[in-house]
Amino acid sequence: MAETKRTAKRLPPARPDKQPAKQPEKQSQKREEKNVGASAIEKAFAALEAIAELDESPSLSQLAVRLGVPKASAHRIMTQLEQAGLLQRDLSGKRLRIGPRMARIALRAIGATNQPEIHAAMERLVQRIGESCNLGALQGTRIVYLDRVECDWPLRTHFRAGSQVPLHCTATGKLFLAFMDEPTREDILRSLTLERHTEKTIVDPKKLRAELARIRAAGYAENDQEFMVGLIGLSVPVLDARGRLLAGLAIHAPIARLSIVQSTAHLASLREAAAVIAKVSGA
Repeated sequence: MAETKRTAKRLPPARPDKQPAKQPEKQSQKREEKNVGASAIEKAFAALEAIAELDESPSLSQLAVRLGVPKASAHRIMTQLEQAGLLQRDLSGKRLRIGPRMARIALRAIGATNQPEIHAAMERLVQRIGESCNLGALQGTRIVYLDRVECDWPLRTHFRAGSQVPLHCTATGKLFLAFMDEPTREDILRSLTLERHTEKTIVDPKKLRAELARIRAAGYAENDQEFMVGLIGLSVPVLDARGRLLAGLAIHAPIARLSIVQSTAHLASLREAAAVIAKVSGA
């Protein structure tokens, strides 16, 4: 027993457990990291929203002012979004616009949310005019079909949702070019190769600019066999509440059945359907 007591006396004093004291510090650090992460995400979304809402592509300085953050912070946010493909710079490298990845997300969101109502409006249009129609939107420097409804004629074109077509020689493509702000339009025109698809394809930049001015004034675009021989198209804008172009609603038909002049008789029906699509899209 005496030996046991001497051994007990040699034991070092018990150290207090400091783990509980550190726990609040770790929890505080986690909360801080979570808040920083949430703040960064909110700023990124605010930047995307600001660029999407502006009529003209902003510079970095303009975006920093709009977001209320230092220019260095805006640069960091923009760099991350650009690397992710959510934003892109114009050819000058000074102005920012929505990138191809963000455009794809937006297009899929619109289609997924309102697809049945949009498709039904297009089906009613096809029943009324007897020709195929499609809904197209800008994706980078191409037009992508969000939806398409075919007519019952045996002679018809066969595209499907997801198909992509050029800007400079299609009705919806020219519509988007015409409705862009001038700096964005000029950037895209300088980057495009005006490939000739038919004898009627406009490959002269000066003539194309004149055609786009005519489209802006008329409020609709035509494709007179410029993409495919024997095929015409007519496209009207689907606009949001601020008058910005969301998509183009177009009809296509063989020229043997419908001339470009005859197609304009369907403008009222096209515009009516476009207004319905804009409404169900929440625009």
